[in-house]
Amino acid sequence: MRNTRTPCPIVVLITALPFVTVGCAEKSTTPLTLDSLSVTPLELNPPFSASVHDYYVTCSAGTNSLSVSATASAGAAVRLFRPTISAAAPSQTLDVSVLEDQAIVLEVSVADSTDQYWVRCLPHDFPLVNAARYLVEGATLDGWYLMANLSLAPGESSFAMAVDSRGTPVWYRRVSSVPGAINVEALANNTLSFSQTLGTSFGTDPNEPYEVHQLGASQVRYVQAVGSPTDHHELRMLPNGDTMVIAYPITSNVDLTGNGSYGSGATIADCAIQEVDGTGTLVWSWLASQHFDAAKESVAPPLATVNADGVVEDVVDAFHCNSIDVGADGNLLVSARHLNAVFLIDKPTGRVVWKLGGVAYNKDGAELIRIQGEPKNTFNRQHDARWQANGNVSLFDDHSDETGPARGVEYALDLEGGTATLTWQYQGTASSGALGSCRRYSDGHTVIGWGALVGGTGQVLSEVDSAGRDLLDLSFAKGDVSYRGVRVTADLVDLSLLRETAGLP
Repeated sequence: MRNTRTPCPIVVLITALPFVTVGCAEKSTTPLTLDSLSVTPLELNPPFSASVHDYYVTCSAGTNSLSVSATASAGAAVRLFRPTISAAAPSQTLDVSVLEDQAIVLEVSVADSTDQYWVRCLPHDFPLVNAARYLVEGATLDGWYLMANLSLAPGESSFAMAVDSRGTPVWYRRVSSVPGAINVEALANNTLSFSQTLGTSFGTDPNEPYEVHQLGASQVRYVQAVGSPTDHHELRMLPNGDTMVIAYPITSNVDLTGNGSYGSGATIADCAIQEVDGTGTLVWSWLASQHFDAAKESVAPPLATVNADGVVEDVVDAFHCNSIDVGADGNLLVSARHLNAVFLIDKPTGRVVWKLGGVAYNKDGAELIRIQGEPKNTFNRQHDARWQANGNVSLFDDHSDETGPARGVEYALDLEGGTATLTWQYQGTASSGALGSCRRYSDGHTVIGWGALVGGTGQVLSEVDSAGRDLLDLSFAKGDVSYRGVRVTADLVDLSLLRETAGLP
């Protein structure tokens, strides 16, 4: 975010491109590329480069009459593959008619080898993404970035999307609700999930589920919590195919005496964590109020307005669970924003084993992990706590309502000594009022989703290398924000399936 280097328009290739070789064709020295590509009268984005295979034009509602011109590299031929098929030629200009969401596909060939260039006809109300990529010696960018736009700018709608490092959408789904789509994740091979925003602060609609899109089968299944409204903050898939979800049941007559101006008989939004199987049956559940004292451990909890069955009431958002990570032993690492704490749940018993951050008390008698040697002393209003391969814990520190910027951080835990030590951080430009994520990947890169940066101008995410050098910044052109910004690579999601299923209803 603080990078002062000059953005380099083309420095890295996304390697997961469809390339087919048959027999001896791979021995050909003829370049299998286009020398030129244009779509008039619309602007091609990004500007054409032979090494870039995904583009878009912003279309109008209805039929778009366009002229496509393409020239193949010497010795190769090009043909229109979609929306209709033409004969192959070294160079050609063709008139096409496309609707929003359709793609123009050019196929370039040499002997029995083929490759494709895709131009997506984006809807007129799609939120465009700006990309700033930085030249760092030895660094590569690999994969696509999952996000969704909230706080919609005028004239825009909300979409769950996967974009490449140039900001080009390669997959997306429209969400008709306001404020829009949230929490786009890759759950398993060629399986993406997201939901619409299911309430103002947390899930309050008992009828709305998560959507799980299986791209290879072009199938959608729906996942809901049992007995309480599904929350939009988290959905995790377990190795057995079950899913972990969060719900916010409303609990009455809770004594909050001593917590700000709240007293006895308060109504709270509790935090329920559930494991639900493929049939929608509840397998396991956990409730925060049974393990945390909302009066003693909840830190400045706000009021939230809930409309339940036509009855509108103000409830205290006491815990605000916002992430679940499942360890190799099946135990759960959970972040609760209004506890200012991350904690470990022993799944067989439900007991809280330890608590990192928050007040120095726990109803379960959990071990209290003290943060030492930390310039900020602690994190504040955090999101997205995740296990690292070395046993450390990473998270996004929003630092809401505090001086100093939001940041991605990593802590090493000493459970015997009851301490945590900051081992890594990357700071943004301002604190974040809400939202956010921080993910580490096998190449050592970290992708930080900035959430709702105070005074921000649409910043979605930054990807930094192990040395903390900024490689990529993505932002919404008109200032929208995204709940999370995460990366997915070709070993988990196939580019051809992303392209084929983009824009489907």
